Amino acid sequence: EGLTKIQQRGIPCVEIEINKKLFSAVNRKAVSAIRNYLKANQTEVVHVQSGIAGFLGRVAAWGLPSVRKIYYSPHGGSLHLMSGLKGMPVKWMEKLLVFKNVELVAVSLYERNRIGSMLGIQPDKIHCVYNGIEFVNGNAMAPRTELLAKHDIDTAKNPLIVLIPAVLLPAKGHVHFFTEAVKHAGLSDQNIFFLLAGDGPEEEQIRAVIKESPLAESVKFLGFQKNIAQWFSCCDLVLLPSLNEAFGYVVLEAFLHQKPVLATRVGALPELIQHGQNGLLFDLDKLNLLLDAIVEFSSKRDSLSGLVRNASELVSSKFSIQQMVDKTANLYVSA
Repeated sequence: EGLTKIQQRGIPCVEIEINKKLFSAVNRKAVSAIRNYLKANQTEVVHVQSGIAGFLGRVAAWGLPSVRKIYYSPHGGSLHLMSGLKGMPVKWMEKLLVFKNVELVAVSLYERNRIGSMLGIQPDKIHCVYNGIEFVNGNAMAPRTELLAKHDIDTAKNPLIVLIPAVLLPAKGHVHFFTEAVKHAGLSDQNIFFLLAGDGPEEEQIRAVIKESPLAESVKFLGFQKNIAQWFSCCDLVLLPSLNEAFGYVVLEAFLHQKPVLATRVGALPELIQHGQNGLLFDLDKLNLLLDAIVEFSSKRDSLSGLVRNASELVSSKFSIQQMVDKTANLYVSA
């Protein structure tokens, strides 16, 4: 779909097959194809993304006289490959691929510092370009009552709807959060529902944590949601109990829907959430305070509106698609 949109704008595109086996015949062929393309077009600036593609693209561009600068955006997946003893060879290769004309692009200040620390790269070789978001209301929104009724939630009782929009992975903190939630004395007495929008390998463990607890009927598994916007619209607040977060794109989505965000104080989340203005931040070891806040909001709904002041203005000024494009274009021009 993304490729089609690019082609519709008249931008030339060439598809080159790669796979997850780094040194496979397919990937060796891809390096040759990329290098030939760069030579034929006398390419001056190369920008590669993520782990495998980033590795192959840098190898293909290495040593070409026309290439003045190579920008590399190492997204979360490629950084995870560098952790632990198993990640040592990957980290070694990453360091080798930071040649003289290679600079890196991070999606947050937190990620810039993390990349620099992991690879021993000077800060002036790592640029921060925040992700951008553009609100496009192209999907039909089902009424709140209708949406929630499908999951046996009675809106006549005015429940507090807490949306957790995240893939069910360990880093997203679901298990850690619900392990504390089932022990919280006041939570089960409230009319509060947690909607988990996403799927992933942690689902079975999450279900095991809440099974036989008072929260068993209050946690709803929505699975992957193509039209996630309707769930942002129908919830009262958004919760991110992450253990780590390189950026936190769903925070921007919440702000565009004028929803406050309660999150853990990890990774780049403090760069997005202004405590007390568009959300609340809590230390990982003080989830009891986060749970207390959720219970309080259940009886004091009016206080939620005070937590979304200037949220949309923050998105448009600091996290728009245009600012992301402009900053990226400036890197290319200055290469």
